[in-house]
Amino acid sequence: MKSNLISAALLTALFCAVSGWAAQETPPGELFSGKILEKKLPAGASLTRDPATGLPGVRIDRGNTGADFRFPISEDTAGYRIRFRVRCKDVVKGELGWQKARLDVRFLDASGKKDVTWVEKHDLEGTRDWQSFDDLYPVPREAKMLWIIPANYGKSGEVEFADLSVVPLDRAEYEKQMFKREQLGVNLLTRENVGAMKLPAGMTVSWNNDKPTFKIDRGSCTATLRIPIPQAFTQIPKDRPAVMLRACYRIRTDNVVRGKLSWQNARLDLQYLNREGRQFGPYLQLPTFLGTNDWRTIDEQYSITPGAAFLAVIPTNYGAEGSLEIADVELSFVREQRNLEPPDGSTAEQTFSLDDAWKVEVPGRGKICLNGLWRFQPVFDKESSQKQPAAEGWGWFKVPASWPGANNWQNNHTFYLPGRERDRLMGEAKNQLHYAWYERDIRIPSDWQGRRIKLDFELFQGIGTLYVDNRKVGDLSFPGGEVDITDFVKPGENHKLLIYISTEPRETSHFMGMTREYKDLTEQSNKGICGDVYLLGVPAECEISDVRIVTSVKKKEISFDTGFARLPAGTYTLEAEISDGGKPVKTFISQPFRSTGKPDFRHTFTASWNDPKLWDTDTPENVYTLNLQLKNAAGKTVDHFFPEEFGFREFELQGRNFVLNGKPIHLRALPINNTAYAADSTRDKIEHLARAAKAMNINFLFDGDRAYNFRLGTNAYDRDFRTILSRNGILTSLALPHAITDFQSKLDDPAVAEAYRKMATYRIRRYQNVPGIVLYSTSHNALGHADMQNPSSMGTDWRPEHAGQTSVKRQNGLLAEKIINSIDPTRPVYHHDGGNLGHISAQNFYLNWVPMQERSDWLELWEKNGTMPIIFVEYGVPHVASWSSNRGPLFIWRAPEVQGTWLDEFNAETVGEEAYVHTPRKMQMFRREYAAAKNNTPTRFLTSGDVLRDESTDKVRAEFLGHNLRDMRARGLSGFQPWDHSSFHNRVSPAKTTPNPDRFRNLKQPGSIPDRFVSTGYILTDPYATYEPNLTGAQLELNYRPLLAWISGKPGDFTEQSRHFRPGETVEKSLTILNDTRHPRTIRYSWKVDGISKGGNGSVEVAPAGRAEIPIRFQLPADAAQKKEAVVTAQFDFGDDNRLEDSFQFTILPEKRPELRSRVGLWDPEKTAKEQLDALGVKAKEVRTAADLEGVDLLVIGRYGLEKLPFNLAPALQNGLRLLVLEQKSQQLNDMGLRYAEHGLRRLFPVGTPGRDLLTDWRGSSTTRPYFPPGTEVNTSYPKGMWNGFLNTHIWYCGQRGNVADILLEKPTRGNWLPLYHGGFDLQYAPLILFREGKAKIMLCQLDVSGRTETEPQARNVLAEALEALDRAETPATRPVRFAGKEAGELLELLRVPAEPLKASLDGNELLVAGPGAELPGNLRQLIEGGLNVLALGWSKEEIHRLAPDLPVEEGTFYTDLVKNLDSKPEFAGLCNADLHLRYEEPFASFPVDSEGGRLLQTVSLGKGKIVFYQMPPFRLNQEEYIKRTTVRRSQYTTSRLLANLGAAAKTDFAGFFSNENRPQTTIRLDGTWLGIEDPKQEGRDKGFFKPEFRADNWRKVQVPGTFDTQFKELSNFDGYFWYRRTFDLPESMAATALDLEIGPVDDESWVWLDGKFLGEVTKKTNPNDYWLFKRSYKIPAGTLKPGRHTVVVLCNDTFNTGGITGIPRIGSPETFPLYADRPIDNDDPYRYFHW
Repeated sequence: MKSNLISAALLTALFCAVSGWAAQETPPGELFSGKILEKKLPAGASLTRDPATGLPGVRIDRGNTGADFRFPISEDTAGYRIRFRVRCKDVVKGELGWQKARLDVRFLDASGKKDVTWVEKHDLEGTRDWQSFDDLYPVPREAKMLWIIPANYGKSGEVEFADLSVVPLDRAEYEKQMFKREQLGVNLLTRENVGAMKLPAGMTVSWNNDKPTFKIDRGSCTATLRIPIPQAFTQIPKDRPAVMLRACYRIRTDNVVRGKLSWQNARLDLQYLNREGRQFGPYLQLPTFLGTNDWRTIDEQYSITPGAAFLAVIPTNYGAEGSLEIADVELSFVREQRNLEPPDGSTAEQTFSLDDAWKVEVPGRGKICLNGLWRFQPVFDKESSQKQPAAEGWGWFKVPASWPGANNWQNNHTFYLPGRERDRLMGEAKNQLHYAWYERDIRIPSDWQGRRIKLDFELFQGIGTLYVDNRKVGDLSFPGGEVDITDFVKPGENHKLLIYISTEPRETSHFMGMTREYKDLTEQSNKGICGDVYLLGVPAECEISDVRIVTSVKKKEISFDTGFARLPAGTYTLEAEISDGGKPVKTFISQPFRSTGKPDFRHTFTASWNDPKLWDTDTPENVYTLNLQLKNAAGKTVDHFFPEEFGFREFELQGRNFVLNGKPIHLRALPINNTAYAADSTRDKIEHLARAAKAMNINFLFDGDRAYNFRLGTNAYDRDFRTILSRNGILTSLALPHAITDFQSKLDDPAVAEAYRKMATYRIRRYQNVPGIVLYSTSHNALGHADMQNPSSMGTDWRPEHAGQTSVKRQNGLLAEKIINSIDPTRPVYHHDGGNLGHISAQNFYLNWVPMQERSDWLELWEKNGTMPIIFVEYGVPHVASWSSNRGPLFIWRAPEVQGTWLDEFNAETVGEEAYVHTPRKMQMFRREYAAAKNNTPTRFLTSGDVLRDESTDKVRAEFLGHNLRDMRARGLSGFQPWDHSSFHNRVSPAKTTPNPDRFRNLKQPGSIPDRFVSTGYILTDPYATYEPNLTGAQLELNYRPLLAWISGKPGDFTEQSRHFRPGETVEKSLTILNDTRHPRTIRYSWKVDGISKGGNGSVEVAPAGRAEIPIRFQLPADAAQKKEAVVTAQFDFGDDNRLEDSFQFTILPEKRPELRSRVGLWDPEKTAKEQLDALGVKAKEVRTAADLEGVDLLVIGRYGLEKLPFNLAPALQNGLRLLVLEQKSQQLNDMGLRYAEHGLRRLFPVGTPGRDLLTDWRGSSTTRPYFPPGTEVNTSYPKGMWNGFLNTHIWYCGQRGNVADILLEKPTRGNWLPLYHGGFDLQYAPLILFREGKAKIMLCQLDVSGRTETEPQARNVLAEALEALDRAETPATRPVRFAGKEAGELLELLRVPAEPLKASLDGNELLVAGPGAELPGNLRQLIEGGLNVLALGWSKEEIHRLAPDLPVEEGTFYTDLVKNLDSKPEFAGLCNADLHLRYEEPFASFPVDSEGGRLLQTVSLGKGKIVFYQMPPFRLNQEEYIKRTTVRRSQYTTSRLLANLGAAAKTDFAGFFSNENRPQTTIRLDGTWLGIEDPKQEGRDKGFFKPEFRADNWRKVQVPGTFDTQFKELSNFDGYFWYRRTFDLPESMAATALDLEIGPVDDESWVWLDGKFLGEVTKKTNPNDYWLFKRSYKIPAGTLKPGRHTVVVLCNDTFNTGGITGIPRIGSPETFPLYADRPIDNDDPYRYFHW
């Protein structure tokens, strides 16, 4: 009550003045009676009485006055009926809007001070005659007191209340009166309120039968109608039937396009509002529409949000464009039905009738399908779930069907529930439904007397209890099975089935590779009764449980492996009748056999069959039906099994091949999740899957990552997937239980093994006669080993166990395979990602960025030496995760890491600078990524979807897949399945989610019937939209063709891609033809080379799964004086109008002889350079000593010549000697201060000079590394290799075919380095690069021009080009450098450019480097005109316009885009788009995106001088953020190049590296042999193991890096303390400098001492997230260590698996690579490896 109300004392005084009221008769329950009327009222208020009614009133004759009546609320009061009449005279409103005359009604809490809810009021002002009111008010749950206040809150005036009546109502009476007065079922939309709507342009309304129709013909078109909601409707207690909002209308749309946000579509929007008109409560789950949709009828009910004041009705098109029509709109309030009738309009009796149910009857047996609508009641809390179901709250749900929810978002089933249950599922209980009841009636057929009655649940996803007529029968659990109900039912009578089911979350293990196991609390993806349910009537005594039909094409036999649920001891025979299309064709009778009478008895008999029709992928219609009878010794049939369909076929392994019916077959596969997602498991989806898969040439589908394991919650509906695909000739595998995650690797325990056998048996028996199921899969992602992708051992008899790498998990995998084989030995078992295990090598084949050529050759050794089939069960094309900077060790999809997306950087290796084209998608992707990952925030890989949709990514993946898939198939790969396959096609029509018009038809048959059609966005699972392949998808479809042919490499070497030939040379290539059909095929072919050769033609017969190679040869014209492009074309005719064409472009490349002015010398200990120079006609003087340099102007150092350079080159270089250094090893590059990567590039892009060719696919192989990694390595972790001082995980390499450069030189960022060719990641490697400093001119050539297995014309020519470029290289003109601004000065110092601060005067021969905000001379423009050069770094728009006022500049945040013709400006020489690339938007003053230097670079010439603007110098970037390290590195390089191009002379003393004299040592590597000892009792600290004087005489010799427990057999199972100890000698040159002691990662915990001084610890406590991989590094200040011997000690605590020092320890200068301005970290290595 407001502060201006009258006091209680005045009320009491007024009540005392009234007499005689207590004696009046009042209505029953009337509260305005008795003593309440004896209270006195305040001054200005008085009581009155109506003589006719006897009811009181209150007269108030002034403002700011009121009376006060309070009534306690009894527990049985549900509401009040409050009636009164009122009139007022001259009431003036107070200062506040609510201060008027009214009968104030309030509900107070127990304290009597707090309103518990808002109650609508009837306000009056001015003068009004009598008005009557009669209202109902529900009692809020917390209310304890009713407060009635007749009042005039206004400033003045009179008000009179008469016939005041307040009557409490119990629940029944309140609801009776409420629903009597509030009109239910009446359309809330009237001509009056709709007519008052303000319709925007583009919207019209018309009427039909008092129902409005809204037409909207444009996007962004909305109108709103606000309708009051009766307060009583919003406050009905939860235990009473509520009032619902019913919405009925029809709607259709035309070309509705979604707006920028996902919710911007077309709909009839309905929202609840509060009293202020703001959206209130949860949003309603409304039908929404995009695209074009025909008329849809909507009839939905929605709960009213408690407390809502208004309903907002909003016909709208929130989309960007399109039109819609919402017709016959009827909105009304209706009474909630607490128990629903069947949603199909039938009665419950009709719904549960078995008369129209699917059934099978054979003599003595019956099977009736119980699928259909079942009563369903959700239970929202565990406590309630322990009780019997409530009487109310029953709706309906289909069987079989998986419960909808976000844990199963691809779901097309609908709960048909009462409103509050449905809304609770949508709201507070969303995705948290764990308990429910199912109920239905059944009538047992009367003719089933004497039979055993059972229920069969094919897939029960949960744990539950079965009741019949409220009697507990027993428990149900996953996976389902038969339940005997014979004792609970009677034939001919009706019974009620009641099933309780629980689906509580459970802890589950997930394996994602060899070392990554994750456990989490998993919500079941599928819940409920998900499989078919049958009522069975079977023989009471003798019962066949199953029959496994085994067919052998090789032996021409058929066997019947028959199981029995019960078979009393005795003699029996089996009679097998085989029919084809209903016609008997064979009958087989077994010999009499004896039954032991024991449970699970089985008997097998075999018969000959010489001429069966074979089931095969091209004859899937060839199926038979078995009718099997069991007869006793008297010949009487005692059981007749249900008909069983089967196909006569045999699938087996032969060496490297899968063999079907005696012919090899290669599996062209995709994984699919139809069995895991309810929306994809229905018959229409599976039939579409079969059609789409065949159209894409797929012959094998297996359960995808959502259905890898047969475990609780995995499968939605299974049967149609198996049977329909088989009937379409598509092979499948069957996923079985996971021995590791679900049986805890304990199959050596007989009880656990028996549990595994029971579940595997259940799974296998259900599908054992489906001919299309040819493989079993198990133990997904848990059994891999480090060497499984090793090309020299994969798919062979080698096992890691042969090297002592035993594994309990792998042993359990083999035990699981043994159990599976004992159930069904006819189908091979593979262990998904288990590598060489069992009889099939199944691999997740993720090679990250292994070059395309090496992928094509990865199976080369297996093709020759393989002993088992290989299936790539997951193949990275590359896999999308490869585009992340993350390389583990945690799983990228699970664990947040500091990471970024290296999208353009990786794509540039394949497509060059084109990768840096900017697109809106990239902008959105990187904006989203940076928001999450900035400031080194660990994130998950957020951009995978954007990466896959990127145009450059599509080109890269298409090129990889196009080459690798066909080449792997040609090598005989047994099975191939590309990952990320859902991104291979683009949807070209809108997604649709529409009701299934036949959702209630055929419910009583086997199978899952969808309530809705759901577009899933994937071509194989979406029959409701249209798709087209992108470039990658087109390559998959092409290279999955059973008949495939192309122009390949030379005879016997079909993967080689050489394409450069000399005039007059004979070109040798091949036509490779594959036949993966099931029959021999004759293929006709022809080929030609226009203008060169008429080619040839012919035909060849190719066996099934065979390969033919047709050599083609032609001679090139000898007179070609200029480079010329030519094309080989070929046509292939496979018959049946099936043809293919292919072409191969090559270059006729005339020999280039260098024209040199210089006299050439040669240091060539390997003698490979001399061969090249001789071929080029270059005469070279042999140089062995410094004296031999006399008369030499240009020295060539041959391959590996720096290893033992016998003379000092530095003085000669400083005096002008030109030096060409051919290929050197990685260590030599490091010794020169250069960084490298070992990665075979087959493509390099020219930099700068027009006319240079793309270097690609050189002939033969390079020999800088062995063709294959030597030997079969034995690794406990993935292979590791050195990278610039770091021991990083690297994948194997496989051959050197086509290599252009193998050991790549990273572009230095200090000094004048001009690349001629570049490539690789971010184009940051320059295998041919010119260095100039002073008079020194050094060309480094890491191109593989020497020692090739074959002569490559382009290699010879590019060597000639390099010689000419070096011969003509001029000593660069230099300028003194001045700087303005602190940032500019620090940057020049970082880049080793000597410079002085800006002095008072400048002359025209200098270079001024000016940072932002620097104080500059007022006459700077005149100085530039006089010849001064200026490099302006990071200037603002205002600063730029001081010198170049006409230059277009825009301030803001920007990305960069592709700059065309960047190298046309001499100021930009040596730069490329990679150097200007900004992955994340940065704030700066930008030039127009299409200007000569793009957004970041601009040149302005003024008189004799010039100014170059560079807007993103390194100091503008956050150099602490890992995700910007590549950008910082490129910015440093760009600045160095600009400085060199403008005349700055850096001082690197690179020429000094070519001295054979000892250079001062800067680093000591500490890898190799250490001393070590285990410390199981943890006594080492007390014994002083860490002290330098401790004598470690009895310690072991242990190798570092490495894990100690793999080096000593007796420590293989040791976990605990292990000490490492090593001494080293520190030279005097290092003692005076600051040093870093780097230990690297230690697995797991560590403590480090140097000379007995403790440096630090890394433990689970200090680094809980990464202690086992954290890099240990310690700063040693200058002067701390004296020259001489020192001791470093590391204590390792191995807490799990293996342990030890796994990094390369070193001590040395922090600056290990003086030619680079940044310090590398191991994660800079783009080619480090991780097996996803």
